Formats: sequence, C-alpha cells, structure tokens
Amino acid sequence: MVETCRAGTNPYVITRMTSGWAVMGQKQMLRGYSLLLPDPVVPHLNALPRVARDQFLSDLGVLGEAVLAATGGLCARDNNKPFANGVDLCGATTSIGAIQTVNTFRFNDLSINYVVPTGLAHVFRAQTMSVALQGSNLALHTNYRGKDPNVNAFSTVSSGDETIDLGGLPQPRTWWLKLSLGN
Repeated sequence: MVETCRAGTNPYVITRMTSGWAVMGQKQMLRGYSLLLPDPVVPHLNALPRVARDQFLSDLGVLGEAVLAATGGLCARDNNKPFANGVDLCGATTSIGAIQTVNTFRFNDLSINYVVPTGLAHVFRAQTMSVALQGSNLALHTNYRGKDPNVNAFSTVSSGDETIDLGGLPQPRTWWLKLSLGN
C-alpha cells in the first residue's frame, strides 16, 4: 500500500506526514477511519529506531486531532492505536467512536416457586414436592440502535445511521423448569 502512496496512485491518501502516509480507510466502519502507514515500511512499531518511533506516534496524534476536527468533534475522544495487519506491515488507525444517548428498560429475572400439596406429592411417592420456573433476560425495551446496549461498551461503531456491535452477541433469553421431590 505504501508503494501506491509513493507512486501517487492511491486515491485514499490524505497527506504525506514526516513518518509516513496518512490515508483514509477504504471501508469507513467508523466515520473518519484513517491509517498512518510508516515509510519506510517496518514489520512492527518497535522495529523503528526510537526517534522515528517517537515521530510516528506524534504524527498519529496529529492525525487523530485532524480527524476530530474534520468530523466536527463527534465525540470527546479519538481512538488511536498501533497495529500490525495481516501482511506484517506496521500501521496505526485513528477514528471517532460512536456515542449515543440510550434509554433502556430491561426485565432481567423472574422466579416462581410452587409447593405442591402433600397429597399430590404422595402420588409421586414423595413427602414434599415443588415446581420452580425461572427466566432470565426476559424483555428489553430500548432506543439503542444495536442488538443490546450491554453487549460491550467498547464494541460499537457507527456506520451511517446504524450501530454495529462488533462480534458481540446479546445475552440469551433462558428458561429453567425445576421439579424437586423430597422424601
């Protein structure tokens, strides 16, 4: 990817920075998603000499500030993180996290226990008998745009008008029925 930046054929280039190339992410999972690609290419951040590494991290901060300014300060934080992608090229990303005001009503647990009369317990050759029904995660009413606001506070991204829970699954609704017989 750095080669196309150098050649001037990469349409996603934002600018050449001291330590590398600032480019827009080809897929905008987060508004403002951008990358800083070091030039020269290195396999990981620590492969850069200390001065070059310091410059790279400084440039990453400048890129994060530019993303905040360009997106109108969508939120009060930027998400800068170094990474190594699948082709062992060191890089870093910056993006704006998704923040929304959420109102939620959740009906979490219900438990009902019924002690069966002794006469009916004797039919089952027991002195005592009880039946319990328990349910968990029974209802959720929310204006949250994803599946469940409790999935993970750090796993949401905004893509246009929808919110995506990245890999997180909502809590399952579960039911238990328990029959207890005592002698």
